[in-house]
Amino acid sequence: MNISKKYFFILILLLGFTISKPIRIVSKTIENNPMDLQPQAIGVYSLWNFTVGVELESTPAVTDLDLDGTKEIILTAGDFNIYSLDSSGSENWHYTTGMSMWSSPACLDYDGDGSLEIFVGSFDYKLYCINESNQLEWAYTTGGEISRTSPAVADIDADGSVEIVIGSNDFRIYCVNHLGNQEWNFTTGGSILSSASICDLDNDGTMEVLIGSMDGKLYCLSHIGTEEWSFTTPGTIVSSPAIGDLDNDGHLEVLFGATDGKIYCLDQAGREKWNVSTGSSIWPSPAITDLDNDNTLEIIIGTDDNNLYCLSHQGTTEWTFSTGQNIRSSAAIADLDNDNFLEIVFASTDKKVYCLDNLGNHLWNYTLGDITFGSPVIADLNGDSLSEVLIGCRDLKLYCLGLSGISNSGSQQWSSFGCSTYHTFNTDLDSDYLDDLTESYYNTNPVNNDSDNDALSDFNEIFTYKTNPLNNDSDNEGLLDGEELFTYNTDPNDKDTDNDGYTDKVEVDAGTDPLNPSDYPLEPITVTPPPVTVTPPPETITLPPGTITQNQTITVAAGIVLGSVVLVLAFSLTVSVIVYRRRRK
Repeated sequence: MNISKKYFFILILLLGFTISKPIRIVSKTIENNPMDLQPQAIGVYSLWNFTVGVELESTPAVTDLDLDGTKEIILTAGDFNIYSLDSSGSENWHYTTGMSMWSSPACLDYDGDGSLEIFVGSFDYKLYCINESNQLEWAYTTGGEISRTSPAVADIDADGSVEIVIGSNDFRIYCVNHLGNQEWNFTTGGSILSSASICDLDNDGTMEVLIGSMDGKLYCLSHIGTEEWSFTTPGTIVSSPAIGDLDNDGHLEVLFGATDGKIYCLDQAGREKWNVSTGSSIWPSPAITDLDNDNTLEIIIGTDDNNLYCLSHQGTTEWTFSTGQNIRSSAAIADLDNDNFLEIVFASTDKKVYCLDNLGNHLWNYTLGDITFGSPVIADLNGDSLSEVLIGCRDLKLYCLGLSGISNSGSQQWSSFGCSTYHTFNTDLDSDYLDDLTESYYNTNPVNNDSDNDALSDFNEIFTYKTNPLNNDSDNEGLLDGEELFTYNTDPNDKDTDNDGYTDKVEVDAGTDPLNPSDYPLEPITVTPPPVTVTPPPETITLPPGTITQNQTITVAAGIVLGSVVLVLAFSLTVSVIVYRRRRK
């Protein structure tokens, strides 16, 4: 009995200790971590198609032709016509040439009139220059058909104006100035189906022109049309050479394919660095980009062995993807789903358009009505931050494909045939639709798409807003160009948008409307400094002797704990006394 009372006494003490501990309630909120969610699969569907009179063999160009902030699609066809379409696929106009066209259009504002011109070759021997209003600016006649070769546009001789380079079936390469006059031509040993690439290959301050010929040679010409070197293959060259610094060593490499089934890599002096043998002839042009974010470039090219190849900068095969038929299409590369990884889009003569991830895994395919030799273009046509895919087909249709399962698209590095609408076949490392060579023409930064950090891309500054891409405040009134356009709706090229005698900056600071000439500061703007506030020292009160100052602020949690302790101790003491008295009895 005494032992039972003893254990009862201990139990009471333990119970009191347990009750006296404050209780901590934990509330757990389960959140969906976006990093744990699997990305949605990219899907594809038909947005619209546009039908022409005869089969499509060319690659369209996408640009803001009239610089009104909306995109146009420029298309050439076998029905003799150059078409301008709006972003929904409706025809704006067409211009009729003398024969069919397989040449892909290049676009550039060569005369600084605030709109772009279209350059394209035709089977009627002519190189055409058409303006945005469907008017002929000029036409230059070569000595033969212009079939698959497309124009390249750049300032070759550093005279401040652009030149256009194109090949012809008369074995010649032509350089024509922006007024349509010949600057030079160079004769090769065969027809020219390849398109030219342009770059300062040897870092001597002048441009070189590189182009392949059906005589099996790749030619490197100076800016005045003299031969610097040539490289001979056992086959013929239809593939257009692409230019890039593959290994990030400061020197450019030249990449192209030939009908001997090899992909060649040459250094800037025309010496072979490596080649890769494939199973069959190579007709498409390579695309160059950093697919795996390792600061070196990969080469993407298809062949007649039905495979798309991804090669490292050293010429090793990283992966291949097999289609049902041979591949005559060049690849377009962009981040379609904004996951910081690039996707590859290309077509095969099995009538399908394919999309692969950066590791060569199949994401989707879309079946066309016939085969295609054209290449896809990736562009955001309607400004909704979602990319569309355009491709022409021998079933007479231009297809516009939409993407599902994505919320927005990311950057692009090789968005079309030739990388950009200028067809220089140089990389676009900052994904601003200006290839790296064209950036050098405008003196912008090829690795920063906003060279002056004013929230406007270099491309939009040059072609859309006509602001200075090297000055973040084009009108020098104190507001950034991006602020003027997107915050205040003022003109970044006019320091006083509403012509009321006060600059936009002054009106913004004064709180008046810089867009309303009737609302302007009435008096000079003065800045009133805030009143000086003097804080007196704290008042000290001395309490009389014997007065105790007690802090009356006790937290609720502490009060509960203290009360629990007192009650438990009192209860325990009472029980102990009762037990003790009973034992005495």
